[in-house]
Amino acid sequence: MSRSESRWFGKSWHAPVNHPDYEIPIPQGEECSYCGIPFNSESQGVKFSSDDQFHENCLSVLIVGPEVAAFIERCRSAEAGEEQQEAGHG
Repeated sequence: MSRSESRWFGKSWHAPVNHPDYEIPIPQGEECSYCGIPFNSESQGVKFSSDDQFHENCLSVLIVGPEVAAFIERCRSAEAGEEQQEAGHG
């Protein structure tokens, strides 16, 4: 899929898709095509030309599978905890 077929919204998660030319407003109140939970003002995600739209985390689960996505999330949480301890906040 080319960049012209997808757009992103919310706070950047520093992925190649997060080019400023492809940013769109958050589709608040519309539902994620994976989990069905509506997007809110804090949501991050991607919308495809097919009109499918996903939270960033839901899209990750679809791409890598739930087991790998859970592992990645645990790693992110551990890294965040280490950074807080290094900064004297944990």
